Amino acid sequence: DTFGHASMLTGTPYSMSAVAVEDSSVCFVPLEMIQRFLRDNPRLSLSVLQLMSNDLQHAEQRVVELAQKSVRERVAEAILVLRETFGTAEDGETLNLPLTREEIADIVGTAPESLIRMLGELKASDVIATEGRRIRVKNLKALITAANLTQ
Repeated sequence: DTFGHASMLTGTPYSMSAVAVEDSSVCFVPLEMIQRFLRDNPRLSLSVLQLMSNDLQHAEQRVVELAQKSVRERVAEAILVLRETFGTAEDGETLNLPLTREEIADIVGTAPESLIRMLGELKASDVIATEGRRIRVKNLKALITAANLTQ
């Protein structure tokens, strides 16, 4: 994945940070080299524009979700996204999730206490099970419904 591409075009400092949650290879490309490649390769320039457009569309969608979805819906959707992103253990239900509750709360856009409360509600509804950091999706259909997503 890439990040920081908007800053390279605007010349402003990148205001975010990233932490690898699994073994990763990282490559830093100097700004001058990128600018030269963009000038010399229109297809690459178009690809960067498409990437930035996708990022903008995702950010707009996220703003709408934060404004319109309840914390329960956002937590349920985050579990689904994390399931898709990190996969599951051999049982097909337990998320391969290297994230803390605080990190998940940041993804959801809520306080850790609210996340923990919502996980408790989903657990009480028999939608998920938790054991320490582990989250097991017991009822995928109910989780999709809790996220207010169409199947």
